[in-house]
Amino acid sequence: MEASQHIPMLKLKIVIQMNNARKDERIMRFKIKETGEVLELSLRKWQGDGWDEEPPCYLSELTENDDNIKYNSDEELYITDQKSFDWWENYVNEANIANKAETGFKVEILLNYGNELYQEIVDEYYSEISHCNLENESEIKLRTIEKFKEEYLPSRAFVL
Repeated sequence: MEASQHIPMLKLKIVIQMNNARKDERIMRFKIKETGEVLELSLRKWQGDGWDEEPPCYLSELTENDDNIKYNSDEELYITDQKSFDWWENYVNEANIANKAETGFKVEILLNYGNELYQEIVDEYYSEISHCNLENESEIKLRTIEKFKEEYLPSRAFVL
């Protein structure tokens, strides 16, 4: 399963008009074809003391190119198979971990070095993700954070 969209490090909200889907959803509801079970997923943005109400990006924008996910307007949820849901659940869990790590790192860099260094880090991240699969973005984000953390904040530990 591949997609060409990215989770931008700095974008707080993207609103794209989609066919058959609400454009303001924070939580996606999925109905699993095999079991009928209804499950929810949401990308989240960490604000230091808890999860923010606004996601960094709406998950529905990322899943719109997945042929295994179809919006059912009568039930107001997405229909998918277990395999696709498991893939997206793993992706969301990894993205949420990376987003939480990014927030703590961003605060430390901005306080100690300012926006110029943070922008350099963001530019390197975008350079690396421009040629990767969606499933590798969180790993690249964490690797980029770790690289700059070791160079600029070697004595500080971050809790993921």
